[in-house]
Amino acid sequence: MSTKTNFKRVALVAVASLGLGVLTSVAPANAADWIAADLDFTAAAAQPGVCSVTNGTTAGTTSAVVVAGSRINVEAAAATGSAYVSISGNATIESAGTGYEAVTLTTLSSADAIATTSTVSDFVVRAGAVGSAVIYYSSSSTAASVDALSITIVAACTNRAYSGTYSFYKAVDAATAVSGFTLADNIDATGATTVTTTEGSGYMIAQLRDAYNGTLSSKAVVATVTKGEAYVNVADAAGSAPAAGSAKTAVVPSTGDELAVRVTPITAGTPTVATVELAYNGVVVATKSFTFQGYADSIVVTDVTVGSLGTDALSGTGKGYFRYQVKDSAGNALYSRAIANDTTANAVTSISSITTGISVAGTTSSTGGKSPAVTEASPASYACVDVGATKINVQYIDPNNITKTVKASFNILCSDVLDTWTASMDKASYSPGEIATLTISGKDENGLAVGSLQAIGTVTYSFGGLGLPVTAPTPTDTFASGAGIKTYQFPVGTTEGSFVGTFQIAGDTDTTAKTLQYKVASTSTAVSMADVLKAIVSLIASINKQIAALQKALLKR
Repeated sequence: MSTKTNFKRVALVAVASLGLGVLTSVAPANAADWIAADLDFTAAAAQPGVCSVTNGTTAGTTSAVVVAGSRINVEAAAATGSAYVSISGNATIESAGTGYEAVTLTTLSSADAIATTSTVSDFVVRAGAVGSAVIYYSSSSTAASVDALSITIVAACTNRAYSGTYSFYKAVDAATAVSGFTLADNIDATGATTVTTTEGSGYMIAQLRDAYNGTLSSKAVVATVTKGEAYVNVADAAGSAPAAGSAKTAVVPSTGDELAVRVTPITAGTPTVATVELAYNGVVVATKSFTFQGYADSIVVTDVTVGSLGTDALSGTGKGYFRYQVKDSAGNALYSRAIANDTTANAVTSISSITTGISVAGTTSSTGGKSPAVTEASPASYACVDVGATKINVQYIDPNNITKTVKASFNILCSDVLDTWTASMDKASYSPGEIATLTISGKDENGLAVGSLQAIGTVTYSFGGLGLPVTAPTPTDTFASGAGIKTYQFPVGTTEGSFVGTFQIAGDTDTTAKTLQYKVASTSTAVSMADVLKAIVSLIASINKQIAALQKALLKR
């Protein structure tokens, strides 16, 4: 690349990211001739009628938008070999520096080196009617072009007026709502539209541009909370996020180059959903909604398993498991909240004789989901010290609202190891193509449902008339389909008849195989092929009988 003046280097850096289009080019004829990006449009500010200029650093990224009839200057880098320029479309060459030996309305060329002074390297292009034009350059009229400068010709400039094409906005965290950002999309930062009581405020940043990706004129920028109980503030990002607002509307004069909006609930700890609109010069340019979480108000417990005194599939001893969410008064699931054992409520004999309460608190997930399930790491659990049923109690104190303790109670069952079990089918008769469900129910020596995470052990099975199970039974399967229950599904085959199935768990107290009887019979009202064949045989027999009777009658005559 030939040497650029300091002025051109600054111009290139300033507009390098503002390309309007991509055109193809090929490699130069030789290293001494012009190469891609050796031609630039001069600064737009010095050229009346020039709306926008983008001088790219790679082939096909240099472009300009000009008003019909206006002039635009092009300056060239030095070329130690020959040079050739041609124009297609609605533009002509008005004049050229002395470095070019031949000049026409659409071409200029030089067989000698092109210097870099404005008197010999510049040429002027006159825009024609509204439309477009392209400037191509290469080493000669027969050599392939090495770059293309595109010109869009318009009736009037629309720069410095808001356009949604290059304007973007998004919700972000507080650390991002400061100066120095460049936006290229409207994708919110993960979790930024849900605001915890600890975070306090929600933030949105915006970068407004005109139709040529240029900055706007300074106008009134207004942020307004149109829904929800929240205050707003807006400012040009200046190294720190704006202060919390004190009204539902905030105004700042700005070009919109780097705007930061802060939304804060009117009453901390009271949940609300706030929608804020951002307007530039009276035009709404951005809308964003924030969900503000409130203080903890309830604990919702679900998916409670049957606990067991024995070792379960998680290698835990004397445990049962559950999932939970801590919620605010609006039902929003709060982030990363670990509940605690309510030792006072769990101290009564009816509870303490069966369980010591929760043994692992678990943690509501960072996205506000439930505490991990038993298939995930560190699930919430309770401790079984003896068999029986009871109600245990948990609690949570929000660090942002320590005056209120949120409590919840839920039923648990603690049982001993597997002692007996039964097997049953969900129906006595199936139609071909149905799904049959086999249920295995396990109980301990007290008749209580066996622990949900107790393994069934080694298993053998056979079911005539049914296909392979949807999920094959394995020794590590647990009684987690229900309280002390494990279910399996089998596709029903097409062969009709009566069948016997067997299922056996080995290695537990009850090892006797269970036998199950069921039928496969079609319930369709359509005539089967077997019925058709049977009718044909019956008809033939009837005809033969009638023929025999007729022959006998004729012989009597």
